[in-house]
Amino acid sequence: MLKHAVDSALSQIYRDFEIIIVDDGSIDDTCSICEKYGSKVRYIRQENQGRGCARNVGILAARGDHIAFLDSDDIWYPDHLERQYDYLRQVPQAEFLHGPLDAMYEDGARYESESKRLKNLFKRAVKKGYTYPNLLRTCLIFSSTVLVKKRLFERVGLYDPGLKMLEDLEWYLRVARTTRIHYLAGPPLASYRYHGNNAFRAGDDAVLGVYLKIFEQNLAELEREGADSCARCEAHLALSFCQTGLNQPRLARRHIGAAFAAAPLRAFRLDVIRRLAGSLLKKKERACV
Repeated sequence: MLKHAVDSALSQIYRDFEIIIVDDGSIDDTCSICEKYGSKVRYIRQENQGRGCARNVGILAARGDHIAFLDSDDIWYPDHLERQYDYLRQVPQAEFLHGPLDAMYEDGARYESESKRLKNLFKRAVKKGYTYPNLLRTCLIFSSTVLVKKRLFERVGLYDPGLKMLEDLEWYLRVARTTRIHYLAGPPLASYRYHGNNAFRAGDDAVLGVYLKIFEQNLAELEREGADSCARCEAHLALSFCQTGLNQPRLARRHIGAAFAAAPLRAFRLDVIRRLAGSLLKKKERACV
């Protein structure tokens, strides 16, 4: 899949860019594939340290003023960079830009039903706005559509190398507290490939544990500041979602209660009521046993 990704970058209409490939200790034929491109790419290999560290290496090696990401199993459409730079020319103050994408199967065929689902999700996310509280609730940003001004990393910091997954979510939340998240409407910029080795599954305990860590960190910062009741509400609700998935109903109820205390109107929604009811049912089941 790496070859498809690199070829899609080389096929861009916009041409003023460099391609940096960071090989995070792969054990396949990544090196030989990259060698075939010669001077068209800069190839950097490191011992396996995780995705966050690999992204940081690429960022620090980049010579340009902007960074765009492309995961090795995704592809860019030919007008990807051209449309993004057109937007930046019109909105020069934008520091973080992303956009829609569609989906494909492992063999590269379009994944129609998932593409339609993603289109509807993006439509709802744009309508609500890519604010920090809303990202705590749902972070619909895919790394292969992101374009960032390199100076933003100097203010916000690099990716957290201690996270083995969801390092992008943690970084987006830091960005959203610092600058506006811009969205480029229109046709998809990239295609996300679904296959058997995608990085994580949302319901896995290991993934929920990482979500938990990220949301706990954000909540701790919000509580130290004592402001932004909407964001505190969403952080508590995010933690209640994690605790529900980890089968900890008592903790889930505690966070739901704190969310209502912070912003009752924002917390009063159907998914939260269902989560609360589910946690109470589990309590009754244990009592019967």
